[in-house]
Amino acid sequence: KLVALLLNDFEENASDWLWETDTQGRLRHVSVRLAQALNVLPALLQNKPLATIIAASFDASNERMSRNQDVLYQNLQACFGGDSAFRDVVVPAWVMNQRQWWSLTGKPLRDTDGALVGWRGVGTDVTARRTREIEMVRLAHQDALTGVSNRHDFGESLAAFFPVNSPPLPCTLLMIDLDNFKTLNDTMGHDKGDMLLKQVAHRLSGCVRHFDTVARFGGDEFVVILRDIGTNNEETSLMARAIGEKMLAAV
Repeated sequence: KLVALLLNDFEENASDWLWETDTQGRLRHVSVRLAQALNVLPALLQNKPLATIIAASFDASNERMSRNQDVLYQNLQACFGGDSAFRDVVVPAWVMNQRQWWSLTGKPLRDTDGALVGWRGVGTDVTARRTREIEMVRLAHQDALTGVSNRHDFGESLAAFFPVNSPPLPCTLLMIDLDNFKTLNDTMGHDKGDMLLKQVAHRLSGCVRHFDTVARFGGDEFVVILRDIGTNNEETSLMARAIGEKMLAAV
């Protein structure tokens, strides 16, 4: 009774929520806070696999979300598939069309003979912390003014084409330098110059594929990494020239 009272007090006053599953990861204990976090009735969660419940919150019609759902499900299933405690496994969940981030910590439950009979743990909403971390990563790789890759991200992207102990992968580099940009800055002001850089970055991005890289190298200089645009040197050269001319026409 004392343990039950302590658990009830925890669920009523803590921001975290408790969960308990069987050996297959199916919920045996559904806390009110867990149901509230998922915006469903507790009875609808009983005996449902926790991994499936969270993964099902994703929109399957969204291709990117669907891929993330598969990875999420596999990661959670891996936790329940072993017999060791896990800590701070951060997973995304979509609740009422908003992405949240949850941290799950769990430990195995065993009977008197030491056999695994289930799992018990705590879930924590770490959305604010995870959002800050994602933003820090974004700022470290994205040019603050234009939104395209920055010089650091360009270096990492280029390095990926030269793997250690493997032959280099084919890629094409295009360098773009704006003419008379300093004159525009001096005569019309930095605000107009910033607007021009943003527009150039936007138009350059519209000339390439989503897996190519457009980066601001510094000042009024941009660099583009194109991958797999030809099967031989001659074809690659022709394609690079065509894309370059398309960019010049766009800006």
